[in-house]
Amino acid sequence: MKPTRLWHCFVIGLIQPALLVLSLHSCLWAQGTLPAPFPGYTRPALPALESLMAEYPNSQGDRKKQIVEQIGKLVEQEFNQRHLAQQQEIKALEDQVALKTKAFEKREKLKDKIIADRVTSLLEKSEGIGWEPAVGMPNEWVPAYPALPAYPASLSIPPGMMIPPIQPPGASGTPPALAPPALAPPVADYPKARVSYEDFKELVAEVEPHRQSRVLSLDQFLQMSKQPNVMILDTRSAFRYERIHLKGAKHLSFTDFTQSNLANAIPTPETTVLIYCNNNFDSNQVDFAPKSASPRLLGARQPGNRVLESQVAVQSKPLELALNVPTYINLYGYGYRNVYELGELVKVTDPRVQFEGSMVQESK
Repeated sequence: MKPTRLWHCFVIGLIQPALLVLSLHSCLWAQGTLPAPFPGYTRPALPALESLMAEYPNSQGDRKKQIVEQIGKLVEQEFNQRHLAQQQEIKALEDQVALKTKAFEKREKLKDKIIADRVTSLLEKSEGIGWEPAVGMPNEWVPAYPALPAYPASLSIPPGMMIPPIQPPGASGTPPALAPPALAPPVADYPKARVSYEDFKELVAEVEPHRQSRVLSLDQFLQMSKQPNVMILDTRSAFRYERIHLKGAKHLSFTDFTQSNLANAIPTPETTVLIYCNNNFDSNQVDFAPKSASPRLLGARQPGNRVLESQVAVQSKPLELALNVPTYINLYGYGYRNVYELGELVKVTDPRVQFEGSMVQESK
């Protein structure tokens, strides 16, 4: 057999099975049995391709070559369509990656604020004052309303007409009060909580003489802050710290005081630590809201004009509940004895004081 004849047989042996599969796939796809291979894909002209495929087995000589060339062009057309659709798919994926990268970078910059907001949300949830249900409360705490009678099946209601619900006999129209959540059964044999009021009293008595000589004026505070091995510690919430704080102050929320957290925040136990709180600054009732309990009446007037009063109601002066005091006591208890406290009520507009934070940047 001549080499040319052998080559033709070889080509036919390769093309015929492929054409058979392509023909079967084309028929199924055209009938809707098979989905399109990818988004944006359209098959080449099916009638022309099917006609060439049907003609190929019975054609001879040059006609066979022409059919192969024509099928090749149609397949090339299909390849180009696939290639274009894949390019579009890659572009869409790149756009998604760009958006996610932008969001990731923004979250990375706002990491501290996101964490602080989440902590605030969790604490509000635990106290039952947040949007989410309080800790231990079912997610759906819905009052159980009494079952209402159904309308008679024979009642004809015009389309679009709103019918008020039927109240059961004796109902006042006011929904019943919320039922309290069921309490979990008590668990016996818990150890005593790690709380010792006696330890606290002893610590307060020890701290009192130590603190007396360490309450500074603003000038002393600012002068000491410039010395080596000295740091200013802000123990307010992270949210308030981010908004405004003394320039150069480091942050550790009082609620995060632990031995390890303090060791990470304060270089050494011998470091001089300067502290301040809300009650040190005046003229900013938002970020430096004073922590004071003013005398006020807590109770209700009873029959006979007798008023039930509480200890707070009858106190002679406001109770100052500044954060400086527990901060000082706790730092001392954790072994940090080189602590000094700002002892003056300073106007936030005092030119000697420099602040940092988002509120300071916005006001510039």
